[in-house]
Amino acid sequence: MRYGDTGDKVTALNIFLREQRYPIGATDIFNEDTLNAVMDCQARYGWRTTGAVEEADLERLRQCAAGAAEQTADPEPQTFHVQRSLKLLGFYPGTLDGVYGHKTRAAALHFQKAAGLAEDGAVGDQTRKALTDHLAVVILPAAMRPKLKQADSGDYVRILQGGLRVSGFYQGGESGDFDQATHNAVCRVQSVAGIHEDEAGLVGQKTWEALNWYCQC
Repeated sequence: MRYGDTGDKVTALNIFLREQRYPIGATDIFNEDTLNAVMDCQARYGWRTTGAVEEADLERLRQCAAGAAEQTADPEPQTFHVQRSLKLLGFYPGTLDGVYGHKTRAAALHFQKAAGLAEDGAVGDQTRKALTDHLAVVILPAAMRPKLKQADSGDYVRILQGGLRVSGFYQGGESGDFDQATHNAVCRVQSVAGIHEDEAGLVGQKTWEALNWYCQC
């Protein structure tokens, strides 16, 4: 099972993840919520963080979760999610221990500053949403993202703007409207990365790939 899959097996996986206190919405599709939760579990139990789950892995996850539930000092799954997200985006250098200590708080502050959020070090709803949006730039394969151009609008434009902001190419807001400032930021990415495959200002696969790289630096 992997991103985009549907069916009974995905439903069973999502129900299990919800039982582990992960914020899973729809249960019949392997979406970004499922992907984030699966990678958290894989990191937590020392597996390779591929984001994909084979049929036999679900039973292994159940066994690992049952063993973890017997421990008295069980780390918070949500903190694992925050730490992994911050680490993938290049803000957190520490280990994924599930403890919201000073390193995690410092990374959250750094991310909030880069994302133009209120800098309080607490990961509330706005910071979680921003982490999810920016992580989509890193996790979702570039080939699966739509081509974008000036005058487009919607969630993918907002994700684009978030990635441009975190990587330092854009200082505007995440309006979801592909305006002139967004166009100029895209052109700067293309110029710095030496991208010639995409038309200037047009966000295609190569531009998404470059943005993905800059978001992880």
